[in-house]
Amino acid sequence: MVLKKYNPTAKTPWNFLRAWTLQRRVGFAATWSELQRDLKDGPGQAIDRLLAGESRTAGVPDNYSQMQTILGDAAVGSDRPERLIAWWVYQMYFSPDPLREKLTLVWHNHFATSNAKVDSLVTMRSQNDVFRDHGLGNFQDLLYGTLKHPAMLKWLDGDENRAGRANENLGRETLELFTLGVGNYTEADVKGASRALTGWSAFENKFRVREDWHDGDEKTILGKSGNFTGDDLIEITSQHPATPKRLAWRLCDEFLNKSLIDEQVIGELAQVLTDNDLNIQAGVSALLRSELFFSDENLRRRIVDPETFVVGAPRAVEWFSPPASTMVLGDWIEQLGRKLFYPPNVGGWPGGRGWLNSRTTIARANFGAALVHGNLNRNQQPIDFVKLAESHIGTRETTKVVEFYCQLLCGVAQQKQIDEISSSINDEREIVSAVLASPAAQLN
Repeated sequence: MVLKKYNPTAKTPWNFLRAWTLQRRVGFAATWSELQRDLKDGPGQAIDRLLAGESRTAGVPDNYSQMQTILGDAAVGSDRPERLIAWWVYQMYFSPDPLREKLTLVWHNHFATSNAKVDSLVTMRSQNDVFRDHGLGNFQDLLYGTLKHPAMLKWLDGDENRAGRANENLGRETLELFTLGVGNYTEADVKGASRALTGWSAFENKFRVREDWHDGDEKTILGKSGNFTGDDLIEITSQHPATPKRLAWRLCDEFLNKSLIDEQVIGELAQVLTDNDLNIQAGVSALLRSELFFSDENLRRRIVDPETFVVGAPRAVEWFSPPASTMVLGDWIEQLGRKLFYPPNVGGWPGGRGWLNSRTTIARANFGAALVHGNLNRNQQPIDFVKLAESHIGTRETTKVVEFYCQLLCGVAQQKQIDEISSSINDEREIVSAVLASPAAQLN
């Protein structure tokens, strides 16, 4: 059993690196105090807090819910995509429930929909909220909410899918990308699925069924025959044994080192999902509580994604008053390779090593410089990083401060890295930018 529950041992102790990996990979990042809390309380309570949306204690505004609503309304009213991006980054940065925002990002990649074609910030915001509302719930509910959403119907040509001249875009991607995966259906299944979806359309940003466009004849989908509708298609695909495996792969792809993902891992996690009626939180919980997640082979073995790098750094260094500008952070995320609400194609972003190339590597170093010089908001007041370190470790000694930031931002403090940074800096502020530019900071 590869998803055996993790219990700390002498060989795999609950230590700073494991607490850091949990928070960095699942919740973007954590402050030093939050990490020390998790280290003291143990993995069970740390994971419980993440699943309950209670992990963050620092920087969460008292009026968070009201503010994110105000920002979202202002964004769609402005018709400026960068403001909608800033609205989402605000939630990544300040939400008390970072895991939910991480899963919102996962489903944005899974059901990749681009505003380049949808061309409506109102619609894209609404779809984003579907991912947020259902992202940790029942996958079939998420599928219903997504396939019936005007954003998806516009993106995959729902209005062009009518009886007698079916458009196969939505039916094909439902089988290939959203549920079963490649190799688990036939072209005849695609045709049947597409015919079942005829009549689904959007009008004035709301889902509607055009009965006069629906193909009411018998269809055969995945070995079943009947007068199927789009709702029937969702039911059939949700119950197919390939769907929990596809869902298990998606969760593993987000939280595990890719070299650890094999048929046994996917099979065990798929069984957990099946046993729990495709409840996504049950699958995430099983994965995060496993020995596999906390194994040495899973620690610092993934390239950190743009959002975690950009949102995680200011959160870790407690940049809360005044906070970094989420508009500025959204622009940096794009410079690092991901423009939110604009995936490159229906397959989403490939991720992994694809996040690092000559351009984005330079951008990551430049982001670190912008952070230490206070250029992430209009205030232009840099944080006193030595003072922050001293408040936690009780000393201003340069090598100890370097060690502190290596741990906080990289999970580990290797002596070679400490010596190199300590001997190369001319200004104490350069400690943080040097750490963020180091190879160690690109991993989680």
